[in-house]
Amino acid sequence: MALNNNNWFKKYDLMVVSPGGSCQTIVMKLISDSNKKIKMNNPMDNDNLKHLSSYENSIFNCSDFGKVIYVYRNPLSVINSHFRRKWYKMQYKKISAFSDYNKEHLFDNKNDLFNMCLTEKKDISNTSQHLDNWIKYPGKIYFIDVSNPNVKELSDFLGFEVHNLNNIVSNTNYENNQEVIDFFEDIHRENLTKIMNKNASS
Repeated sequence: MALNNNNWFKKYDLMVVSPGGSCQTIVMKLISDSNKKIKMNNPMDNDNLKHLSSYENSIFNCSDFGKVIYVYRNPLSVINSHFRRKWYKMQYKKISAFSDYNKEHLFDNKNDLFNMCLTEKKDISNTSQHLDNWIKYPGKIYFIDVSNPNVKELSDFLGFEVHNLNNIVSNTNYENNQEVIDFFEDIHRENLTKIMNKNASS
């Protein structure tokens, strides 16, 4: 744990984190627009915090965060977004903790990834694992489902209202076979239950 007298130790009011592909940059802008004084991590990820693998990562422990917001989206949409932007491999490396990383899961084609997910009966992209890593965070954290945001809960958590949150429109125009859709829909429902329980206990 870094000490406060280190000249690179920073204090933040808020950290916003996600696996990427979840409209996180837009959420961060809306938060900043709603409270100009809030100090949070860089929306361009210049500080390597935006998609941090876990609160146990040494980068996280080199700073102090008053609160954390996790921006969630259906893992299937996240994965599709990563492949559309051609940065799946980069994001996989960013969101994977050391113990979760597997170089065999660095795919060039999303269908190859999905086939292995179906074979192993697991989201091997580490998108859901990233969520699980942050679910365990013992500090002040709130999970927002970007597809169905609870503005009141988020405002209560932050202490101020975030404007235009319900106006976020995300790309859902992806082609996937029904087996893959059903597989990730089950994971999505499980994740939403985890999020609901964690938010209720925070």
